[in-house]
Amino acid sequence: MLATLALVEQSPADLLVKGEGRNRVLVREQFTPAQRVRYDLFAVKCTKCHAMGRIIDALRWGYTPITGSDFDEAAIRRYVIKMMRKRNSSITKRDARVLTDFLLEARKLAEKPPARVAPEPAPAPAPAPTPAPARDGGPP
Repeated sequence: MLATLALVEQSPADLLVKGEGRNRVLVREQFTPAQRVRYDLFAVKCTKCHAMGRIIDALRWGYTPITGSDFDEAAIRRYVIKMMRKRNSSITKRDARVLTDFLLEARKLAEKPPARVAPEPAPAPAPAPTPAPARDGGPP
């Protein structure tokens, strides 16, 4: 199990990725059951032409790694339509809606700040010892 954890990369946000370079993939288990169905379509359709690492970079950075174009909500919608129109993409209109939904949710995960645990409050300092009352006869 420890070896598996070593392969999972935690980004500054909550988007879990495993592998390195072009072989990076999103960790399927981080998504809800409904999103996993969308992930499966994404893993087939989008990686037909692109390495998943390229899409992961766009999700994380908010811009595309090749052209430097924005990869925000509006751009994601445009990109999916553009890819749908490419010859041999086999992306249907229904697929385009599903892929857009998946990418928008994945982008939200990538933007989400990392979960932070509030620091434990420092224990209150122990009260200072009170000096012993002075004796009438002075020091012993």
